[in-house]
Amino acid sequence: MTTATTTLTHSGDVYHLSVTLASSPVVIQIAQARDAYQLAQAEGYIGTRVEWLASLRGTPGKTWVNLSVAAYEALTTEQKEDESIVYNLTDFTW
Repeated sequence: MTTATTTLTHSGDVYHLSVTLASSPVVIQIAQARDAYQLAQAEGYIGTRVEWLASLRGTPGKTWVNLSVAAYEALTTEQKEDESIVYNLTDFTW
């Protein structure tokens, strides 16, 4: 018969499960999943979940349009300055 010992510890959101079988240790690390709100909090967001969800809705009265940089550059000045439209440049890189 093989004897096994197990130990479960955690640090923050990471759990460590140690199993030793016949003097051969095996360590399994498991990270606890976080939802997007918890990730926002970890990055410094201090509002409530309801406030955070409301912030994702965007500005009322604005139309979002996905465009390539080339398509945006082909727009007229009047189109670019239309404050009711927000352009999301899909292939923009720094």
